[in-house]
Amino acid sequence: MKYLVTDAAGAVGHRLAATLVAAGHEVLAFSDSPVNGVASRAWPTRADVLARALAGVDVICAVDLATVAPDAAPALLKRLDKLRVAAGKAGCGRFVLLGRADIYDPALLADKTLLERSATAAPADLAPPAAAALALEESLRAGAGLDWTILRAPMILAPDSAEAKALFRRILIDDAPSPARFHPVDARDVATALATLGTHDRAGGQVFNIAAPAALAARTLDQELGRLARLLNDEATPQDKLRPPHQVADPVLATDKLARLTGVTPTRPIWVSLAETMQQVMKDLRADGTLPPLPEKINPVVKAVELGQKLLAGKTAVITGVTSGIGRATSLLLSRLGATVVGIARNAEAGEAWEAALAEGRHTVPGHFIQADLMSFARIRTLAADLATRFPRIDILINNAGANFPTRRLTEDGVEATLAINHFAPFLLTNLLAGPLKAAPAARIIMVNSDWHRRSLPDMHDLQMESGYRTGEAYCRAKFMNLQITYAMAALLDGTNVTVNAIHPGVVRTGISTRNTDGAPQVPAQARERAQQRMISPEFSAVYLASLATAPDYEGQSGLYLDTDEIKQSHEATYDEDWAWQIWEWSAQITGLTPASA
Repeated sequence: MKYLVTDAAGAVGHRLAATLVAAGHEVLAFSDSPVNGVASRAWPTRADVLARALAGVDVICAVDLATVAPDAAPALLKRLDKLRVAAGKAGCGRFVLLGRADIYDPALLADKTLLERSATAAPADLAPPAAAALALEESLRAGAGLDWTILRAPMILAPDSAEAKALFRRILIDDAPSPARFHPVDARDVATALATLGTHDRAGGQVFNIAAPAALAARTLDQELGRLARLLNDEATPQDKLRPPHQVADPVLATDKLARLTGVTPTRPIWVSLAETMQQVMKDLRADGTLPPLPEKINPVVKAVELGQKLLAGKTAVITGVTSGIGRATSLLLSRLGATVVGIARNAEAGEAWEAALAEGRHTVPGHFIQADLMSFARIRTLAADLATRFPRIDILINNAGANFPTRRLTEDGVEATLAINHFAPFLLTNLLAGPLKAAPAARIIMVNSDWHRRSLPDMHDLQMESGYRTGEAYCRAKFMNLQITYAMAALLDGTNVTVNAIHPGVVRTGISTRNTDGAPQVPAQARERAQQRMISPEFSAVYLASLATAPDYEGQSGLYLDTDEIKQSHEATYDEDWAWQIWEWSAQITGLTPASA
C-alpha cells in the first residue's frame, strides 16, 4: 500500500515512516527536511500539484498537530484541512489523524481517567495546538466520502520531542511544577499504532486514546528526573544507581478501546522513555552552556583507533609472547596506532601467521617476527643482539610472555621453568636492551605482572622451590620477584629517558592456566567455563597496556604498579629496597649479567 506521512522528519513522523517501510509499504513524505529511506517533497502550495501528489495514495497519516508549536498551529490547521478536502476528492482510502489529548475538559484532567467520549473543552479555552486538533477532528467527522481514524496522544516522549524536552528543562532548571499526573507515550508506540490504524478494518470512523502503560504522580516525576539528572551528570549517589520502587498514579487516559478493537497496546516502559529523553535534555544543557561539559570518558587509545590516529607512527615496539592472548591483542592494537611491532614468541608457525596478519591488515603496520625460546639464557642473548642490530632504537618494550607449569621442571640452564619465563627472561632481556632503549627520545618498559604476586612471598632460602614445588606459589613468587626488579630498575634508570612500570592487566581469558598442564589435575569443564565468563577479553586488557605505553599521563613516571587503569600499591614487601637488591644480585648471578648493569 502507499502511505503519505506528513511531518515525516519529526519525532513521530520519521519513526512511522521507518515502520511502514519495514513492513513493505511505499511511503511518500511531506516534509521540509529530507527523510532517510523514503521519497520526500515539500508541501504542495497549489491545489493541482497537491492532487497529483495524492494520486495512488491509500492512507494519509497526518502527525503534525501532536508536536506543533503554538504560533504555527493556525497555519498548520489550514494546510491539513486542505489536505483533508483534497484526499476526499482523490479517493484516498483513509485519513489517520494524530490528535491531542489536551483537547479534553481541563476540569476532568485533574483526577479522572478519560474515555474517548469524555467531554472536550471549549475551543476558546484551548491552547492553539489543541484548538487546531479539535477543529480538524470536527471537520473529519462532518466531512463525507473519506474514511477517517483519530488517535489522541498525550505528551510524546522521545529524544527529539521538543515539547517533552522543554517540560523537563523547566522542571530541572526553572523549578517549574510538574503535572499533577504525568501520562505520556513513547514515540515508537505511537508510530506502531498509526501504522496499524491505517488499514485495520475496525479502526474506520473511530477515536482512540493512546498512552504509556503507567502514569506518574508529580512527586514521582520530580524524583525520577532528579535521579536521572544526577546519573547523567556524574553526581549520582550509590542509591541513585538503582531506581526506587515508585508508586504509579491513576491513568489519565483510558486506552483499552485501542487494545480491544485493534490489538494495539503500548509496550515501552515509561522509565525507559524518560531516561532516553533525559539523556538528550542533558546533552542540550551542556551544548548551550547551562551545564559545564563532562570530562571525556572514552579511553584515548580507543578514541585514537576509532579516529584512525597514528599515535605511535615511526616508533618501534618490542613485545614478547605475541602469538596469543594479551600479547597478540596488544601487538595488533599498537600496530593500529602506527607502531612497527617486533613480536617475540617460541612457536615459529604461529609467529609467521601473526606477521602475516599485520601485513595483510587494512589498518595495521607490517611487523617483524623473531622466534625465540625465552627460557634459554643463550637464546635471549642472541635475541637481544639481533634486536640491537636491526632496531637500534626501541621506544616500547613489553615483557608479556609468561607461563605456569604444574610440575617442577628445569630449563637447559638448570633454572626452574616458571621462574625462568616470568622473572629471569624479562630481567635479562630488558638489561641487554638498555642501549636501544636509551637511544629512544622517551622509552617505556612495561612488565606484565599479576595481582597474584600478593599471595606468596619468595623464600630466600629456597628461591627455586627445590624442597617443595607448588604450581600456584611458583607463579606468585615469580611475579613478586618481577616486581622487585621492576622497582630496582626504575631506581637505576632514574634521570634517564627510560621509564619502567608494571601492570596487572586484569583477570584475562588467556589460557595460561590451561596450557603447560602436562601431569596436572584437570579442572572440570563447567567450572573452567564459569570462571572464564567472569574474565575480560585479551582485547579489553590490551587497551590498558596500550594506554600505559602511550598516554601522556605516564610520561616520565617510573616505578608504578597499575591494576588495569588505576595506579595502586603492590604488596608492601615489594618496596623493601634491601630485599629487592638481593633478588637483583642473585638474578644477575644466575643469568650471568654484570650486577646493576641497567
